[in-house]
Amino acid sequence: MRREFEEKYVQLENELELVALQAGSPLERMTGSLRLIRVALGDLRAEVLRDGFKDREAEVVFFKEVKPAFYALQVLELELFNLVSGKPAGGQEVLRSYYLSELQYVERFFNQQACQYQYYRLGASELDGLLFCPGCGITERAGPGVTGGGSGLFDAGGLFVFTFYGFGDAPGPYPV
Repeated sequence: MRREFEEKYVQLENELELVALQAGSPLERMTGSLRLIRVALGDLRAEVLRDGFKDREAEVVFFKEVKPAFYALQVLELELFNLVSGKPAGGQEVLRSYYLSELQYVERFFNQQACQYQYYRLGASELDGLLFCPGCGITERAGPGVTGGGSGLFDAGGLFVFTFYGFGDAPGPYPV
């Protein structure tokens, strides 16, 4: 991630950590976190629309690395809320079954996205012009709680799927 965006990302992570520590309930955590993430995404959008990109490479890096990292935080908060609020009442075996079924859902997602996931894991760049340049190729796929911001200059085709791939890198206290 480019340095100018990395500082904003680290700042957002720190603010999210404070919300997680201070929230009295999962709902308070989610709403507080989503509010911060929405502001950060709005700032990113305004900056991109105001300044544009110096070249195609900077544009690809933004839509391949920067924007998905910010959106991943949003999706993570939504998924965490759903996971915590959906926990069934019962003993250890009931919880174990619930968590295993959730893991199967995640595994199915990555199996269905195997080609794109390998592209991400390998650090490939051959399709970047199609996936990560607004208006250059693939239309962005809508996802739960994830929107592109309404401007073609702020949307790219590979964003939604790549949002999920960085979850393994996401730090922070996420108690279940």
